[in-house]
Amino acid sequence: MGGGASVPRWIRWLSVAAFVVVLYDATTFVTIYALKAPLFVQVFYAPLFAVAIAGLVFWRRQLWRLRARALEAEIKQRNNMLSSLAHEVANGSNAIRANLTALREAHSSLITAERLDQVEQALQRLDQVATVCVRGQQ
Repeated sequence: MGGGASVPRWIRWLSVAAFVVVLYDATTFVTIYALKAPLFVQVFYAPLFAVAIAGLVFWRRQLWRLRARALEAEIKQRNNMLSSLAHEVANGSNAIRANLTALREAHSSLITAERLDQVEQALQRLDQVATVCVRGQQ
């Protein structure tokens, strides 16, 4: 998911450092309490806080990974739709151009040149849309 504005490197490192400091302080206080407590508290409750924080962090990381994958799949689907739209527009405009050329050659007296020019301008706009769709997909 590259592209847009990303978080500056120092902010990422600052959040990691803050997490480590908070976890260290909390674990230190729990350990100090546990040293004055009976053995079962030292064995079971002292590491419980650190494990809970680590579990919470891992859960959030997995949640964000799933969201990123879902967004990536959605972006890929939209790119495929844009590509399909670009091909359909290009094929449709080419077919209209071919039919207009045949009509112009067969019955030049039926349709004035300015009306055919207007249709040609509209087809050029459709070609521009198709080009933008293809560029947006890349």
